[in-house]
Amino acid sequence: MNLSILSFNPPHDGSLAWIKDGFLKFSVEGEKDSNPRLSGIKSVPRALGLMSVIKETPDVISIGGGNFEEDQLYLGLSQELISSEKTPFFERSSNLFRSTHERAHIFCSYGLSPYPQGQPLYVLVWEGVIGRFYEIDEKLNVHGFDTVLSHPGIRYQSAYAIADYHNRKNKAWYWFIDHADAGKMMALASYGETMESVRRKDWTQELDRILNLKLENLLAGKNGAADTQTEKRAVINEVMASKLLGIGVESDDFKDFAHRLSDAIFDRFFQFAKKNLTKGY
Repeated sequence: MNLSILSFNPPHDGSLAWIKDGFLKFSVEGEKDSNPRLSGIKSVPRALGLMSVIKETPDVISIGGGNFEEDQLYLGLSQELISSEKTPFFERSSNLFRSTHERAHIFCSYGLSPYPQGQPLYVLVWEGVIGRFYEIDEKLNVHGFDTVLSHPGIRYQSAYAIADYHNRKNKAWYWFIDHADAGKMMALASYGETMESVRRKDWTQELDRILNLKLENLLAGKNGAADTQTEKRAVINEVMASKLLGIGVESDDFKDFAHRLSDAIFDRFFQFAKKNLTKGY
């Protein structure tokens, strides 16, 4: 493949990568080297320094849709959402390629898999907002299944903030949504996994509460219409009724819950897969 591609993702998980003739020449990610979580590529001098390594005009500049609240190219599967147009690159021109965040997740999984291009298979995307399976056919068309669980990552991380309520309660009305909390939940789940069975509690009610929160009502625009305020307040009231509220993120009970929530989310996808992914891929 005789092609030079410069790929740029500016928001969280920000990165700059260059692929030439099928080989990765460099990939720089904002979070690496102990930089803060959710770091983007925000340094212009750093970006320009990397550009100087290329010493040529890329054939393609690819920008990924990334911010759910701001980017119209976050969701969507249709090939009609793919765009390619000429764009200036210093004193020359290149082809600017854009697709959706959702398609980027799907084809990143497909491209990094051990399967050859054109082999039909299933893909699972589980991230902050998206929680569904897809089928990719031999022509690389994407067919989405019904959503298994909406906002799985946001649900997962919200439990941490709810348990940490005393340190969050003076923040904005969506105080229990903080994208930096997901990794902390993963770490705590590992502690809960090793807990003795006699110390475990029945978390069924709280698991159902987290998994059934109407987050789409809460996140339907923080600048949404007045008639959505009642729905948003209902979500907040449900959170405030949780037995997790303020129990402390370092408590044994919360470590147990973190482990149980991880298992519960996994099981949602597992049960859907057993029922619906029937082609044996």
